[in-house]
Amino acid sequence: MIRRTTSFVALAVLASVFLAPSAQAARFYMAGDLGWTFLIGADQFDDDLSYGGAIGIDFDGPALEFTAKYSSFDGNELDLPIVGTVGGDLDVLSVGLSLRYNFDAGPIRPYVLIGGVYHVVDFQTFDSVDQAQQLLKNDQNEFGLIFGGGLEFKLGDHVTLGPDVRYNLVFKDSFDSIPQIEDTNFSDYPDFLQITGRVTFYF
Repeated sequence: MIRRTTSFVALAVLASVFLAPSAQAARFYMAGDLGWTFLIGADQFDDDLSYGGAIGIDFDGPALEFTAKYSSFDGNELDLPIVGTVGGDLDVLSVGLSLRYNFDAGPIRPYVLIGGVYHVVDFQTFDSVDQAQQLLKNDQNEFGLIFGGGLEFKLGDHVTLGPDVRYNLVFKDSFDSIPQIEDTNFSDYPDFLQITGRVTFYF
């Protein structure tokens, strides 16, 4: 808890120092993301689509951005005694606040970012006989950090298009495994990498 609190306090301090001098050049923007999420070290789940959006304030270089991205993962089925085949689902909504810095390189605008994120997690497993009967439902939300960057290709004065890459480092707590059953492979919350295409509208 101390590490989480310290991270968000440091982010807030950096934001005030980093952004205040350029307040007069502010431009608001909105963005939409669509791409793929790769779970790190979690072979029990299939990688899946990721989509979401962002709103932010650009100070002609530094920027402050609020993002929300959603991903849903299907777990690989396991054959267990008595229970039969067990499957699982992992749904994650990641809500974050990031500091971003944009480098003006003419028609291409690279950027880097770092921020804090809160993952809203819905994790459950079910058996093959009655999928409505949940063997385990565990909504363990987690804090984390985001590191990443991307490119914006200018399509005009108000629209850009390009890739966005973000690594989500999760402050892990382990999920409980299915009671009385060992090695269910549904016990750890993984870090993940999100690679999306982003369209951004500046106002």
